[in-house]
Amino acid sequence: MSVHKKDYIRFGGLDEHATFRGYLCGPYDLAWRMVNAGIPEVWHDPEVALWHFAHPDPTASFVRQFSFSRWAEIRRFHIDHHAYKAIEAFSSGRVMPLHENKQIHSLRMERRIIGTVFEEKYANLTGPSGFTLGQKSKLALALMIEPLLHYQNTSLFSLLSMLKRILGKKNYRRLQDFWHYLRLSR
Repeated sequence: MSVHKKDYIRFGGLDEHATFRGYLCGPYDLAWRMVNAGIPEVWHDPEVALWHFAHPDPTASFVRQFSFSRWAEIRRFHIDHHAYKAIEAFSSGRVMPLHENKQIHSLRMERRIIGTVFEEKYANLTGPSGFTLGQKSKLALALMIEPLLHYQNTSLFSLLSMLKRILGKKNYRRLQDFWHYLRLSR
């Protein structure tokens, strides 16, 4: 497989996820992810001579005979000798690897062009793994507290009318019925 270096970096390089370890887990995953992004797969003309050096147990790959040595190298599920995560990426339309190499990630991030103050504000809030559990917990807490801070000086009637607009008349009526049921069941 041949690929432009810029495309190799842009699409996160070869996937280093554990499902790609073992026998016959080659670069087809990257090729399929690039096809998902709209870059066509182009095959050499059949008249071109290509050299492929044999690797361990080559006949078992192409002939359906069982091989203990090949079987021992397979660590994860596979479909027709392809890592199932590669097929899942292709059929689901995923374009980035499940586990990107740290150096490839750094190269990809260096190539970003941050063009506005708005982008600058959000461009580096997380690392490659995304938001931490602590950050997500703070965001969830802020979401729950936000209405209380915003409407602390608002009357109960105003809050109820706002709730009615948010839920709609039908759901608001259901909520009222449920509230009355709870009060009567005490």
